[in-house]
Amino acid sequence: MGHVHANENAVNTVSREVREETGLDIEIDGLLGVYDDFQDDGNIHHEVVCYRTTALTDPPMVSREAKEYVLIGRRQVKGLKEPRVVRDMLSDYSRSRPLTLSG
Repeated sequence: MGHVHANENAVNTVSREVREETGLDIEIDGLLGVYDDFQDDGNIHHEVVCYRTTALTDPPMVSREAKEYVLIGRRQVKGLKEPRVVRDMLSDYSRSRPLTLSG
């Protein structure tokens, strides 16, 4: 899970975290949305900020923090048992355009 470093803006944080986690350099296309993620029967609450991005490098790599990863297509997503917040993000991604970032 990513964290913002001191004096680091959101765009730089997203780019750095994606590079650290996947080895990919990205371009941020815009803000997809902000989502509530409740866990542990609501005792834990995260605000998830989701950006729409384009990969500038290929292929991704598994970071030391991950055990494995898999790339899937849009049709395969429907069969996954993902958390509600991930379902919401994927739904918004498939039917919307990102909000433009400023600054």
